[in-house]
Amino acid sequence: MASLVGLAVELQRRTDLDGVPRLMAVLDRADTTLRHLAQHWETFRQKDDLKKSLAITALEDALHEGC
Repeated sequence: MASLVGLAVELQRRTDLDGVPRLMAVLDRADTTLRHLAQHWETFRQKDDLKKSLAITALEDALHEGC
């Protein structure tokens, strides 16, 4: 999960800079990955945690970055 958050941070950093090479990430079966992340988050989420996992938000951001 930390890798996904790191990927989102790096994508945002590269968006904010001019002349930085593009980053390519390949993810197979993003729909399945998102579903598994959501199931994991519902299992381990604490009462005070965010409703949606930061990893899910980061993956969604990364998937939409190339659009």
